[in-house]
Amino acid sequence: MLVAFQDGLFEDRRSFLPTDPNEPSKAGLGPYKEYVVTLKKDQRYRVELKSDFFGTRLTVIDDKAQLVAGDTKLRNQPLEFTPAFSGQYHIRAIGENRKARGEYHLRIDQLP
Repeated sequence: MLVAFQDGLFEDRRSFLPTDPNEPSKAGLGPYKEYVVTLKKDQRYRVELKSDFFGTRLTVIDDKAQLVAGDTKLRNQPLEFTPAFSGQYHIRAIGENRKARGEYHLRIDQLP
């Protein structure tokens, strides 16, 4: 999914479904959705992922498949980071385990 910022903000609400054959997951992690975003060097961003149905994990990966921010630990607080270069980044909204199902809310803000 390609993401466009409007007024410094992107929001998405969707669900991890019980039987979605297109929903990838990784060993030790739950299902995830990936968002491709264009971020600017030296611009600070806040990425927030919340769900009332399961614990969330969040990662930001650059085009060279290098982890830029986040990790595979459960995160219930926003992630703030500043990209080292302008370009495309992959933000993964990840469920806590393979049984993670239900609605989540992803929000990306540009900070002053």
